[in-house]
Amino acid sequence: MNEQDIYRQLADLTLSLQNEPDNAELLMQRGQILFQLHDKDGAWQDLKRALELKPELATTISGEAKTPGRKAYKLPKDNN
Repeated sequence: MNEQDIYRQLADLTLSLQNEPDNAELLMQRGQILFQLHDKDGAWQDLKRALELKPELATTISGEAKTPGRKAYKLPKDNN
C-alpha cells in the first residue's frame, strides 16, 4: 500500500466514523493508520475509544503494533 492509498483509507474511515462514531473496528483501523502517520495523539484517542467500546480488541491492537516491517509515513506539513 502506498502513501496515497493510506491517506485515502484514512479519509474513508473518517467519513464512515461520522455515520458510526461508536464502531470499535473502524476506530481501531483509523488509529492504526494514524499511528503509521506519526499522529500518536490521534491514534491514542481512537485506539483508547475502540478499547472502551470493545475491550477484546486489546490483543489485536497490541499484535498489530508489533508487526515487523510495518512502514510508517510522515504527516504532510501544515502550510497555514
